[in-house]
Amino acid sequence: IEAISYSAARAKAEVDLNNALDIIAYMMNRSDIQVEKEYSVCTLHENNEPANIKTLIDFASPLVNASDRLSFSEFNLFIKTISHLHDIADEKTINKVNSSFRFYQNGINETSQESRFTAIWSALESLTLGVHDDSLSHDQHVIKSVLPCIGLDYPVKQLYALRGVAKELRWQTVENDNSSVDFKTVNLGEMYNALKDQDIVQQLQVALQDYPYARFRFNKFISKCKNPYEIGCKIQEHRNKVELQIHRLYRVRNAIIHNASLHDRLDMLVVNLEHYLRSTLNAMVYTMNNAPSIATPEEAFNRYQHLSDEILVQLDPSFLLSGKKKDAKQKEILNGNIRHIDQKLVAWLSMHS
Repeated sequence: IEAISYSAARAKAEVDLNNALDIIAYMMNRSDIQVEKEYSVCTLHENNEPANIKTLIDFASPLVNASDRLSFSEFNLFIKTISHLHDIADEKTINKVNSSFRFYQNGINETSQESRFTAIWSALESLTLGVHDDSLSHDQHVIKSVLPCIGLDYPVKQLYALRGVAKELRWQTVENDNSSVDFKTVNLGEMYNALKDQDIVQQLQVALQDYPYARFRFNKFISKCKNPYEIGCKIQEHRNKVELQIHRLYRVRNAIIHNASLHDRLDMLVVNLEHYLRSTLNAMVYTMNNAPSIATPEEAFNRYQHLSDEILVQLDPSFLLSGKKKDAKQKEILNGNIRHIDQKLVAWLSMHS
């Protein structure tokens, strides 16, 4: 194998090895084949003489998602919401929701990355099918339902990560002249508002001084909290990236189903896909908990999209505009002629305890 790096060479070699084993396993029992995953990698000089030979032993563990919402502390909220849905929904809806959870569990229990990927995609497709116009393709159904969920999940994810650091490092209550904030326990709306206070931010900088990478990552988010427009732009940027990624996931799904193709970074794509599914399910649960009259996932996702649009229009008044109208509105915003606010975003974040 020739590749641009040692790790890339090992990944490509593993794909070729598995392709060869699939052929051999046709005549042998797969369980009788033992694979010693040890790779020799070297640098080739211009005369094709090997140098810097290294042996790489594959000790890699499967990639695992960081703790996703809902948190275990919200177990009662989850059970109450799903139980209420079973009480008021018709059998078709209940079967649809149950099938999504079943597909997801089948994917988690699979050892093959291809089987995990297709099972989790099926869960996401099953959950979102029928939310929008039937003329849309399967991937478009997924995109239109998932993007609002993933967009609003961006600040939630960042704030949960900051809370996780606060718990791990056992931060004390952070205080300023007017208030005090315990980042380990406060709800996300209060945490977000606290990050607008420069005194509190400076104390966080001191608390993170021994962790430069975490400090760098959090600073990118914290710097936007003071300006609702910047948060709105970041959420939109995140949505655009996720849309491209879902198109990619759908192409990979089709390649696996129709051509039995192998993807050399499928483990990473499985992690992405699982995160999208869990974030979408969590958004559905929060929406149903907030509006107990909702009796179908379709209604929940449509309501969530409306909420997402309302929040983004507050943050960026040009969000739903296009063309020259959008350009003119953005120019007014940048010139300070339009006041943008984040009350709806704070209210949404405050739902997350």
